[in-house]
Amino acid sequence: YGVLFSRNSNGGLMRSKVIGKGSASGIVVQYGASAYLTDVQVSEVGYGVYLRQAGSLRTFQLEVNASTSGLFVRNGGMVESRGGLKLTAPSAINMYGGTLVANVESVTGSISLYNASVELTYDNSGGTLDSDVSVNHSNLTIITDPTLTNANNLTSLTETTLTSRFTCYGLSFLEIDSLVVNNQGDKGCIDNLRWSQIIKASFP
Repeated sequence: YGVLFSRNSNGGLMRSKVIGKGSASGIVVQYGASAYLTDVQVSEVGYGVYLRQAGSLRTFQLEVNASTSGLFVRNGGMVESRGGLKLTAPSAINMYGGTLVANVESVTGSISLYNASVELTYDNSGGTLDSDVSVNHSNLTIITDPTLTNANNLTSLTETTLTSRFTCYGLSFLEIDSLVVNNQGDKGCIDNLRWSQIIKASFP
């Protein structure tokens, strides 16, 4: 790793570039640590920002370009990102537990969630969604600015487009703006009420 926050420590990193030169991770936050990143760029790494059993991570203007995963969260942790989060990686967001609330500039790559809660707000600069999204026993909400239709393909997503990109498993919730895709089509995005109905029908 390039930078490590560990063992219940608290710290910050400001106006910095972390260039991994092939190292495994750019920034690691682990074992109860909490970190604040301001105007940080991470590149030439496998994992951009890696949280494991972390306390929290707060960012302002974080940009990550990684060969494997942009933001990887394992065993929980709270992530709050303001001022534009930019992630570019084959797996842009990969979370096993934890929460993420982010003001997003762009997310390029797939999103995979397991027992996680994520809210992504696209505004000011718009954004695209062109990779697979897997929501497994998790909640995912994407909020966009409808005035940015020229720079943002999220507001024009159709049910057909969603079917090809989204997959839900278990008790998951998925919403894009006012377009609720739970209990529709064959994506498996079934909310708690529908699961209850299925269970009651299966075990009368």
